Amino acid sequence: MSYPPGPPQSQYQYQSLLQGSLPPYQSTHSSAPPPLPPLPPAAQQAQWSSVAGPSIQHAQPAAPPQIIQQQQATGNKGPDYARGLRSVASVPHMQHGAPPSPIPSPAQSPRPASVSSQSHLFIPPVLQSKNRQELAALIQDEETLTALFQTTHPATTQHVEKISALATQVKESTSRILDKEKTIADARARTESELKDAQDMDAKWRQVEKRMYDALAPYSSARLRAKLGSATEEAEHVSEALAGSFLDIGGGARGYASAAVDVGQFVREYRRVRRIYHLRKERLDRWNEERVGGAGRVR
Repeated sequence: MSYPPGPPQSQYQYQSLLQGSLPPYQSTHSSAPPPLPPLPPAAQQAQWSSVAGPSIQHAQPAAPPQIIQQQQATGNKGPDYARGLRSVASVPHMQHGAPPSPIPSPAQSPRPASVSSQSHLFIPPVLQSKNRQELAALIQDEETLTALFQTTHPATTQHVEKISALATQVKESTSRILDKEKTIADARARTESELKDAQDMDAKWRQVEKRMYDALAPYSSARLRAKLGSATEEAEHVSEALAGSFLDIGGGARGYASAAVDVGQFVREYRRVRRIYHLRKERLDRWNEERVGGAGRVR
């Protein structure tokens, strides 16, 4: 029973076999590889696929035409030919005798994920009944497109609802701020009135304070010290004058027994004056020694 020849491989798969799977064959006549045969029509490929099915799963695969041409040109069918057959047999689709998978065309390649499908596009219902001319005219009218988008797109409705909610919140916040502003204005008016009253009272207090210091000036530490010093000197002068007058009237070398002066009264008066003098002198000394409260602050 004879089988039809197997389906020829595509140019891409032959190149992969010759470059990766098959051992390098060198031709003595030419360094460039021979041209590849043209692909058969699709009907013949389908016929080969239906005939060469499970019945030739373990059949020995035929060598590629390039290898056969090289062997015929060189007349060598030695170990290299067997190695080439084993390399071809190691290809998965050659082991089962099935044709190689076709190379996908650019039209059949999967679309990238960045390209959105038609199901994700929003088309307003009003445009479903429009023809091509009306749609072409509509594309040129940006204002109409904008109005159509704003009135029909679901995202616009959601945005309008969000904006309305935010506008309501803004109005409520504005109302609260206006109420607070009125309260703050009233508080500011009261504060300004109280500040003015406080300034008037401060001016009055400064006048009273000035009169107070004027009234307390005679009783200051310096004034009291000067007054105490003057009183001490005055007491000393009085006592010396009293003693001198007593000596001029009834004392002296003649004695005071015969004088018409009351000695007892003189003694009592002199002792009183001297007691005042010594008392003031002691107070003044203590003041100078800073043994009086507050004396050290004013000198």
